[in-house]
Amino acid sequence: MKRLEEWCKTGSIKYDMGHLVDASKLKLSDKAKKLGEELAADVLKNKRIMGQLDPGCMGMLNAVVGPDKLGKIGMPIELLNQSDLLAEMKLVSQEEAQKNLNWLVKKGAWFDWGHDGSTQLTPDQVVEQMKMYVAAARIYERYGLSAIGIPYQYGLVRSCPASDLVEGMLNNDDRPDVKSYETGKTINKGEAIVHFNEGDIGAGIPQVLMHDIYKKKGMPTETTLHDVRWGRMYKDKFVWVFLISGGAPPAHFGGWKHTEVYRQPAMYFPLGGGSCAGVSKPGTITWARFYQAFGQIGMDCGTGEVVEVDAADLKERRELTTKEWPIANVYIPGYDRDELMSSHMSNHIVMGYGDILQELVATCLSLGIPTRVAGDVKNTLK
Repeated sequence: MKRLEEWCKTGSIKYDMGHLVDASKLKLSDKAKKLGEELAADVLKNKRIMGQLDPGCMGMLNAVVGPDKLGKIGMPIELLNQSDLLAEMKLVSQEEAQKNLNWLVKKGAWFDWGHDGSTQLTPDQVVEQMKMYVAAARIYERYGLSAIGIPYQYGLVRSCPASDLVEGMLNNDDRPDVKSYETGKTINKGEAIVHFNEGDIGAGIPQVLMHDIYKKKGMPTETTLHDVRWGRMYKDKFVWVFLISGGAPPAHFGGWKHTEVYRQPAMYFPLGGGSCAGVSKPGTITWARFYQAFGQIGMDCGTGEVVEVDAADLKERRELTTKEWPIANVYIPGYDRDELMSSHMSNHIVMGYGDILQELVATCLSLGIPTRVAGDVKNTLK
C-alpha cells in the first residue's frame, strides 16, 4: 500500500537495482572467455538464422526485435508464415504421423485419452500434432535455420490442434527421427531442434546461444521458455512458479516416462491437442532473457535451481495455475519477487540445466550484446 501511495502521488515507484550488475565489469575464467570468443566468432561468420513464423501475431511487442539488431549480432531473422506450416502438414502421411505417436507411447509418455474431442484428448488430435512436428522439422532444415518459433495463438488456433506437444518434442534431444524430403537424411539426429515458444525471439536468441554452449561443453542441449507466473515462500526460499503451455522438453522432467499429455484447455484451444506436461527435476539452472528496449538490445542472465517441493505444495501450485502444463519450481538467490518485477524485461524467461553463466556472458559480450547479471551469483564473479 505504501508503494501504491508513492505511485499515486509521484507517478512512479523506485526500486533498489542493486541486484543487477554490468557483466562487462565481472571477472570470467580464461576458459569461459575463450569459449565465448570462439563461439561468437563462429556466430558472426556462419550466422544463426532464426525462423520466426508470423511475428507479433500474439500481440507481444517484447517478442519482436528489430531485424537490423539481430543481423548485427549474427542471428538474422527469417520471417515465415504459419499458413506454410499448415501446407507442409498436409504433405505428411497418416502412416508417418502414427509412427511418431507410437514412438512416444513406446517411450513411456502417458496420454489422458478420451472420446469427446470438444473437451477431451483424442488420437486424431495428436496425429495432427505429429504432422506438425514433422512439418516444422522439415521447414527448419529447408531454410537452414538454427531455431524455429511457432506462435500458434492466434494464427493457428482455429486451424489445427495445439503446437505445444510438438514444441516439447522439438526441444528434446531424444525424439522421433524426421527425414528430409530433399536429402533423405535424418534432420539433427539425436539433437534438439531449438524451438522458441510463442514465436518469442527474446527467448530464441538465448536458447540458441545456450544450445551451442551446451553442445561445445558436451552437456545435454535442451532449453525452454517458461512464463514467470508467481511465487511464494517455501520453507526458507522464495520459489517461483515457472509454467508454459508448451516448449518444455521431456528431458527436463527426467525423460518421456515422466511426461504427461493432457488435452489443452478448451477455452484457449478449441481444436484440442496435447500439452507436454511434467515437473522439472531438481538441479542447477542457467536462465536468460534477451530484449529490446528504447531501441537498444540487451541480455539479462543468472543462475538458480529447480527445487523439489512437497506433494501438497506441488498440487496446489499446479491447481492455482494451469495443471495441464509443465511446471518448474525455481529459486533464484537474490532475484525474488521485488527484484525480478522491478527489472525483468518480460514475463518470459529461458532456462536450461547446468551452470554455463560465464560462457553465456562471454559469448554475449563478444557479440556486442550489453549484458547484465542478476541475483547473488554476481557476487561470485567480482
